[in-house]
Amino acid sequence: MSFLIAKLPQVLETENFDKTLNIDFKDTGNSMGIEEMKILSAKINMEELRQYRIDVGKRTQEIIKSFTLEILNTKVSKDALEEIRVKGAVLKDANWLLDFWGNKKIAGIVLMPLTRHIMVHINKSKCLIKKRNKKSRTLLKAKQHITADKREIKNFPKLPSATSCTRGTLDAIARDSLV
Repeated sequence: MSFLIAKLPQVLETENFDKTLNIDFKDTGNSMGIEEMKILSAKINMEELRQYRIDVGKRTQEIIKSFTLEILNTKVSKDALEEIRVKGAVLKDANWLLDFWGNKKIAGIVLMPLTRHIMVHINKSKCLIKKRNKKSRTLLKAKQHITADKREIKNFPKLPSATSCTRGTLDAIARDSLV
């Protein structure tokens, strides 16, 4: 939001988070594979990540408070999109994201995290939970002990409730599903 909409430097750079987060990645992460996610998760400084999230939230609030109706109805700047590409904030494998942003008005970019974007992650969380549950059923079948009563099964895996994916953090859900 800082650079794309307000043409301000990224909080990542101005507050030295690019160093204190202990990460090698400085792009949006939209083209990361599982191995890259594992490396990022293992190396990242979680306390600094929490502070980074707080600082980005504050900056976002400042930017949004300055908006006028005219700004909200403006399309995202092609120059800003090009600068993001040149800086490597969006990698070549994720150029679709620049195209996506380029077709939006500022209002659409602002509303996305509050509306549609979260649905992508909820759906992904449900898929990870389904995969984990399937793995649990496979393990149970392998033991040749079939019962309808989970209390009779030793080490019965705790299965998530229907809304647990919205309560837990996405990284915890992902981490649990990879175990």
